[in-house]
Amino acid sequence: MDQSKVKEFCEKHIENLCNLLWLGNWKITLGYTDEKMNGGESSSLWCSFKLNYYTAHININPFECDSDEETLSHLIHELLHIVLSRYEVYRLTIEENYQSADNMLGLFNNCNEQTITILQNIFCGIYKEKYLKEDKEENENEKTD
Repeated sequence: MDQSKVKEFCEKHIENLCNLLWLGNWKITLGYTDEKMNGGESSSLWCSFKLNYYTAHININPFECDSDEETLSHLIHELLHIVLSRYEVYRLTIEENYQSADNMLGLFNNCNEQTITILQNIFCGIYKEKYLKEDKEENENEKTD
């Protein structure tokens, strides 16, 4: 998808999504590059956050978004990482205090991604039904006018 379309979609829906997910007290910035997090090999769809300051940055790679629905799905997925960021405190505590934490960290990451994927599907369904349906109806009304 074109970067400007992805940016327009995200900026149009970020406030509603933050309200739906109870993230209204967070300062969330958005980026739209194909950069990988920390220059690594992971996906170029990522978020970083500072839990103590309620700040976060989400990067959405426009080249990984083929439609509004896919963009929505990626945006919700990254927002859910912020919702569950409180659990990162537990992960960091284990990582810093236990020599043999590798198995626990793998288990945490696996459970975290599975939980986020389930919640992503739930919230995508809710959001599509309420907001994307309204957008579609508005676009159809504009065409008939």
